Amino acid sequence: MGRDRTAQSIRGQLNALRDRNLIASFAITALGWVGFMTFYGYIAPVAERIAGFSATELTWVLVIVGLGFVIGNMFGGRTADANLRLSLILWPAAMIVSLIVVGFVAPFKWPFLAAAFGFGVASFANVPPMQMRVMKYGKAAPELAATANISAFNVANALGGVIGGAVVDSSFGAGAVPFAAALIPLAALIFILTQERGHGARSVQTLVAANPAVL
Repeated sequence: MGRDRTAQSIRGQLNALRDRNLIASFAITALGWVGFMTFYGYIAPVAERIAGFSATELTWVLVIVGLGFVIGNMFGGRTADANLRLSLILWPAAMIVSLIVVGFVAPFKWPFLAAAFGFGVASFANVPPMQMRVMKYGKAAPELAATANISAFNVANALGGVIGGAVVDSSFGAGAVPFAAALIPLAALIFILTQERGHGARSVQTLVAANPAVL
């Protein structure tokens, strides 16, 4: 009987992964995160070759971007609690904009640093909404859903590394990395809009009222 229950439990969890919304959530994670890794994985050549930072100064560039990660994760959690649907749209859009800004100001040292910080905020603000969407549709098998979502992040990390490396080695060079990094999150944003359409949402005023700091 114990074995039967275990087999049924495993089958039940695997069946939960067949949910269309859950599969879409994994796709949103993978597509949305590729842009992050494409740029962050190759931020060093952009900072050194384009912005003009020295190898020793690169540590502080990463510290500033890392501070953005912390702040972004906090904002992402708050906005996702207030309005998950809007957060799933807001933060990918913000990351795309931040990457484009980084690309344009990359030749200028301090504007690049400020834009890279903004990228850190926008990119890590995506994490809580992505995870919350997975847990929303993966309630029948939360442990398995969470594990599968980590795999989606890892797939994105690998793809981002490949894309970033290809751009750096191409004739476009390191300066094109931020622009290339913005392309796949744009596809992710379009996909999110198709998935979230019709799901309903609270108003933008609710989100702003709950989180005035995001303004």
